[in-house]
Amino acid sequence: MHSVLVKRGRPDKVFSPLTAGAITFVAELVQMMIILLIARPFQDALHLVQSIAAPMMVTNTVGAALFMRILLDKRAMSEKYTSAFSATALKVAASTEGILRQGFNEENSMKVAQVLIQELDIGAVAITDRDKLLAFTGIGDDHHLPGKPISSSYTQRAIETGEVVYADGNEVPYRCSIHPHCKLGSTLVIPCAARTNG
Repeated sequence: MHSVLVKRGRPDKVFSPLTAGAITFVAELVQMMIILLIARPFQDALHLVQSIAAPMMVTNTVGAALFMRILLDKRAMSEKYTSAFSATALKVAASTEGILRQGFNEENSMKVAQVLIQELDIGAVAITDRDKLLAFTGIGDDHHLPGKPISSSYTQRAIETGEVVYADGNEVPYRCSIHPHCKLGSTLVIPCAARTNG
């Protein structure tokens, strides 16, 4: 059925709940006919088909259609989130591009951090170089002070390995290394490398 729909230029119908329901209905009908043709004695087979045909055909047809509807809804949600994320990423890039052209110092880093916290709707943003905190805004800004050396083992690991490090606070515990009552409960560290011309 898939190849028929694709050849006819209707690939959108492959994931249609109506198509899934119709195919399932036909498959159940064929199954009932096979039972009648193969099972012996015929009277017992007929009695079985009379008992199970209607419930199986209805429930399986509706179930297949519902399952396909769930898949379509999940795909639509995924596309919506991907689109929203892409739009946000482009907005952040457009907002920070001019700032970053001026260099990576404490003043410019703070401007970038403020754009990120505003656009991404997150609790806090920190920007560091390889040694110290350049900017911090959001939860914990009373003790995460620019100019101080990097104290987070997660940040140090991300810088050393060049890999993203995430501690969600549940499966991977996160504790602020500066203040015992810091309200930050998780951390996502994304190392960025500057391009050098030369």
